Amino acid sequence: LHLDLYFVKYDLKGLINTLFKNSGKSVDIWGTYSLKGSKIEIYYIPLILFCQINSLPLEHAVLSTLVHEMAHAYHHIGKDKDNVIWHNMSSTDLEIVEGMAEYFTWLFVETYKEQYPAMKTTYDTMFNCLGPQYTIFKKWVPEYSKETIKSALLSTRKKSITRYEDFEKLLSDVKMIMH
Repeated sequence: LHLDLYFVKYDLKGLINTLFKNSGKSVDIWGTYSLKGSKIEIYYIPLILFCQINSLPLEHAVLSTLVHEMAHAYHHIGKDKDNVIWHNMSSTDLEIVEGMAEYFTWLFVETYKEQYPAMKTTYDTMFNCLGPQYTIFKKWVPEYSKETIKSALLSTRKKSITRYEDFEKLLSDVKMIMH
């Protein structure tokens, strides 16, 4: 109750815009995956604050963040069938790196949204705070199948594609081959 009154007194919408929506457009506000050391960090304080402000269950915010960061870890050091990891992930455009991690997070949420509707609500609220490098995958979803996107990710790793423009062309090429 005290926190709710505080947020009313000190402009809740302004606080949300300053702390989450504007900040989230360019920085990791929920957690991070470190390429050096392959380490995941979850930022609990911003997640707790965000969930309190939006009356959301913390466990779903933490889970969504963990899935996103685990996707980075898997994409980075998860070996493909040829035992190769994504060596040049650090020099790859964020639209590819963050777009792919958020795409797989979205797939996870979509898979379990019927069983856990609050997770979907939490994810959607968090998603609205993300910048374009995270949300760009929404352009892929109506255009490309899951197999096309997965194959494009594998080819991006294999062919050392680092520019988003080249990735877009790859998506289109893979779609033509697969359909």
